[in-house]
Amino acid sequence: MQPNQTHPPIDALGRDLRAGDWVRLLQAPRSILNMPAETIDAFSAAIGLTLQIMAFDALGCVELELMQKLTRLDTIWLEPFCCKRSRRLANPGRFFRQHHM
Repeated sequence: MQPNQTHPPIDALGRDLRAGDWVRLLQAPRSILNMPAETIDAFSAAIGLTLQIMAFDALGCVELELMQKLTRLDTIWLEPFCCKRSRRLANPGRFFRQHHM
């Protein structure tokens, strides 16, 4: 993909994604290699966890908040193909509604 090219909301298995879906973080994007240690630590802690998609940015990257699972105030943004959708709920949940609706 070219820099600043948008990412379709598709997971690693080709399934569509939307805000409120729960995804398992499969891998960190290569772009974190040159980022600060705190950023690398946040991604490392999140790999393998199931986290809820809070939003998508203008480039199609997903926002995952670590506060629900790791009680860290970190938010990570990554390409959707680094995730695998694990569940889609009809009701996105209290935490999601309180912070993103």
